[in-house]
Amino acid sequence: MFEASKVKLRKMSLEDIPLYHAWRNDTSIMQSTSLSLDVYDIEETTQFVENIMLGQASAKTNIILCIPGNEPPSSIFTCVFFQ
Repeated sequence: MFEASKVKLRKMSLEDIPLYHAWRNDTSIMQSTSLSLDVYDIEETTQFVENIMLGQASAKTNIILCIPGNEPPSSIFTCVFFQ
C-alpha cells in the first residue's frame, strides 16, 4: 500500500467486490474501458474477481485508488510488470 496526504493506493481485496460489481455494470464507465458491455450478476462478478483478478499467481496487480475523505474509492487500475 502507498499512502500520502492526498491519495492512497491499495491492492484490491475481496471486500471490493460489491464496489467493483457496481463499476462493472455501469455502462458510462465501461464504455471507455471494455469492449464487452454486458451486465453481470453479483455471482459472475465474484467468480471473476476471485478467479481472475485475485486468484491467479500470474495475475496482474489491481490497485484501488482512494482519496482520503471521499468514500467509496474512486477508481481501479492495473499495474503490469515486465521482466
